[in-house]
Amino acid sequence: MEEIIDDQPSPWYRRGLRFSCVGCGKCCTAEPGDGVVWTADEEIDQMAGYLRLNRETFMLVFMQVVAGRLSLGELPNGDCHFLDPASGRCRIYPVRPKQCRNYPFWPEIMHSPAAWEEERLRCPGLDRGRLWSCREIREAMRRGPPRP
Repeated sequence: MEEIIDDQPSPWYRRGLRFSCVGCGKCCTAEPGDGVVWTADEEIDQMAGYLRLNRETFMLVFMQVVAGRLSLGELPNGDCHFLDPASGRCRIYPVRPKQCRNYPFWPEIMHSPAAWEEERLRCPGLDRGRLWSCREIREAMRRGPPRP
């Protein structure tokens, strides 16, 4: 997907987009089985360390394998393990995975104005707050974890 992004000399978001997290936690919820958060080895180590768990315990309690890759697990209702339902905030925010850090600038959301609009219906932080430049958006998309 990165090649498609780079081939767009003037993407639909060329003037930038507004986004500011409002702490609603909706990005941390999904239908059961739909919540895939790809993680890298160093991210697993950071999260385990933050929770003062050894890697093996963290993996056993909080990880799952999806399509042969490691992903954060989810609760039976589809919520992320680390979503605090009372506050809507992430319990591991300082060490959250890259995929979480780069939301909403994911290729599947940035693909088209229609995809952005569809996500806006779910996320009240889209189209408000800080203006992210086209360059910042592209950088966030490149920093994200590789997609399957």
